[in-house]
Amino acid sequence: ELFRGDYGEWMSHEYQNYTPHPAIIKKLRQQLDGRTIEIFLATWCGDTRRELPRFIKILDAANFPATKVQLIALDRSKKTPDNLQAGKNIARVPTFIVRQNNKEIGRIIEKPQPGTLLEEALLALVH
Repeated sequence: ELFRGDYGEWMSHEYQNYTPHPAIIKKLRQQLDGRTIEIFLATWCGDTRRELPRFIKILDAANFPATKVQLIALDRSKKTPDNLQAGKNIARVPTFIVRQNNKEIGRIIEKPQPGTLLEEALLALVH
C-alpha cells in the first residue's frame, strides 16, 4: 500500500536507494522485540518524504512485523479526522514514537541528529 498512489514514487525511490547499516540492523533485530511503533507523517512534508521510506526499510531489514507499526497521516494543521494526534504532542513530522507495554519509551522527531544514521537513532531509543 505504501508504494502506490500519489506517494508511491517518492516512497519507492527513497526506499530503494537507502541501505541500512548491517551491524546496527543486527542489533535492532534483538532490541525491537516487544515494541510497537506509531509514525505520524505528512505526505506533503519533505522530511517525511525522506525519512519515512528509510524508516520502513530499516524495519523491514530488522524483520519487524508490519502489524506492530501504525501509520497516522496528518493534515497541514497536524491533525487527523479522528483526532488520533490528541495528547501525543506532535509538533513536527515525521514523528516516530516507540512504545513498550503501551508506554512511550522514546521518539525521533523529523530526522536524526546530524551525523547520526536513522537506524542509530532508533537503536539508541530501544537499547
